[in-house]
Amino acid sequence: MSADRKNQKQPIVTDLLIRDVEIFDGSGNAPWRGNCAIADGRIVSLSAAESRTDPQPVQAKQEIDGNGLALAPGFIDIHTHDDMAVFDPKRMQAKLSQGVTTVVVGNCGISASPSPLARHRTLIPPLDLLGDNRSFRFTNANDYMEALAEAAPSVNVLPLVGHTVLRARSMDDLQLPASRSQLTAMQKDLSTALAAGMHGFSTGLAYPPAKAASTHEVLALAEVV
Repeated sequence: MSADRKNQKQPIVTDLLIRDVEIFDGSGNAPWRGNCAIADGRIVSLSAAESRTDPQPVQAKQEIDGNGLALAPGFIDIHTHDDMAVFDPKRMQAKLSQGVTTVVVGNCGISASPSPLARHRTLIPPLDLLGDNRSFRFTNANDYMEALAEAAPSVNVLPLVGHTVLRARSMDDLQLPASRSQLTAMQKDLSTALAAGMHGFSTGLAYPPAKAASTHEVLALAEVV
């Protein structure tokens, strides 16, 4: 066997190779022209488009000519109210077509779970932003997270726990500051939701149901996170 053949690297077998595309790699540096190889939904190789000697050759099942196109990491939409929309693939097409691959839901103190309906059968605005009572069918955060896993949305979903939902679960009159026992109940609900896989806590102090919350209340909940 010749030395050249002996030193020749075996090709990486991939599902997709995008050639000669303008790459915005997320580092903040200027874009560059390159090739991107993808296998099992993950990037496995990047190389300069003009390189004639790739670090390792690539053998792809499908190739795309990226000339005139741009490639970038998926965008994260950090402020959405897509808590229920993520269950409908058609409604997420608008996100995907703009390069959004991750959405943060449960913003402004409004989240689809844990449900406030056990105490308040009539939705208190702005909770109705997510829809009618059917949008709050998830009794607890675990139910919501399990439904997400089963639905396998076309985007990544990072749910927050809404402050207004926590108040509505623990309080009859949301125009008052929370009592010690009510705050303890909210902390317990928040801790349980985070343990179920929810990613954080949001509040909307400009909205009437949360306006009466004291600084102490907000800080006490933030400490749980």
